[in-house]
Amino acid sequence: MDSDVKNMIRFGEDSVCEFKSIRIPGKRVAEPETKDIADEIAAAANAAGAVFLFGINDKTKEVEVIPEDKLDIAEAWLRNICNDSVKPAVVATIRKIAVCDSAGIERCVIRVDVPKSLFVHESPHGYFYRSGSSPVTNSFAHACRGVPSRNVSLMSRGRVSWTSAGRGGLSFFPRLGVFRA
Repeated sequence: MDSDVKNMIRFGEDSVCEFKSIRIPGKRVAEPETKDIADEIAAAANAAGAVFLFGINDKTKEVEVIPEDKLDIAEAWLRNICNDSVKPAVVATIRKIAVCDSAGIERCVIRVDVPKSLFVHESPHGYFYRSGSSPVTNSFAHACRGVPSRNVSLMSRGRVSWTSAGRGGLSFFPRLGVFRA
């Protein structure tokens, strides 16, 4: 087992580490909710990034069993969340890794590495950023405050304008995907 993952499990969740139980009774993921995970992934990308470990109980830190024949279902579900439920898409690394449970038996969990993004991401419930081990709701205007410093364009349904200290007003033009003074 990777010592980095071992330490994550030992010390628990924080601003860059999140544990998630996952339940796949048939051919689809039943828990957690797709929209909730999309919010968490967008929040991580909008902040410093994070590592998600699916198959670890967040309350007990116990490694849970994800049946090996269900791993591809879970991976596809996570890939679809990153590509389709978060706008713009989050480029995450999804890996199946072995982790020992409390009895020393190797189990497979899914590790999702979400990097800090240059874009501001929207999820089904809106804009979020990660504060501590939780996603925090964010208004679109607040989410855009860091965009000029990230030097990126941002897609949105509306036009946003604001004035920055020492600069003229900035406006966002969604059809062009650019900010202009």
